[in-house]
Amino acid sequence: MNQYGLIGFPLTASFSAAYFKQKFEALGLIHSHAYNLFPLQNIEDINDLLQRYPTLKGLNITIPHKQSILPYIHHLDETATAIGAANCVKIEGQYPNHQITGYNTDAWGFEQSLRAWLPTAAQHKALVLGNGGSAKAVTYVLSALNIEWMQVSRTPQPNQIGYLDITESMLKAYSLIINTTPLGMHPNVNSMAPIPLQWLTAKHHVYDLVYNPTETKLLTEARLKGATILNGLHMLHLQADRSWQIWSGKL
Repeated sequence: MNQYGLIGFPLTASFSAAYFKQKFEALGLIHSHAYNLFPLQNIEDINDLLQRYPTLKGLNITIPHKQSILPYIHHLDETATAIGAANCVKIEGQYPNHQITGYNTDAWGFEQSLRAWLPTAAQHKALVLGNGGSAKAVTYVLSALNIEWMQVSRTPQPNQIGYLDITESMLKAYSLIINTTPLGMHPNVNSMAPIPLQWLTAKHHVYDLVYNPTETKLLTEARLKGATILNGLHMLHLQADRSWQIWSGKL
């Protein structure tokens, strides 16, 4: 049995297992391929996982391990190296004689979904909420598309700002808002990034990478202000398909 899966913590909101089960059924691989969720609170436990599942061929990585996985990866592709985060690995061989190659399919999924949703994205400036692994993929894509961006965080690092630093004039200038934090994700559906909602208008485009629920509190509030909204489901489908291309050797 060729085994695949998702590591992260928690994994209560993941769509991946059902998505890949459907994919394997459609491809006639359901009896030879399996995809499971592996709630991994501590990344240090990944070697135990590899020992318990010697037929693991690939893993998707989600919060909070997109950066902490890096020391366990033997090779990084160019995009993952530039971003400094990996959300997909291909595993060749068995532990301890295995080789892990890391990729960043978040960047692919985000770019393709952004182009489809907002063809005029290059005409906007973007506020990126959060500074984790997903934010790194998003800012990498924005830079590649020559979109000016500013990063916002509860704990801002150099060249970032805090939520209290967002002004009315700044929101007028930055009409694209991208949430890369897990705020609003099931089951914590009443949480959201503390942006000043009173200054959102119909000129804003708000993209929340969270996909469960389909409309987060942030997206609801933005929609009520007339903004155009998008959740992360299309991006997740794209990056999942990209992962399968990597694992199956079609990329």
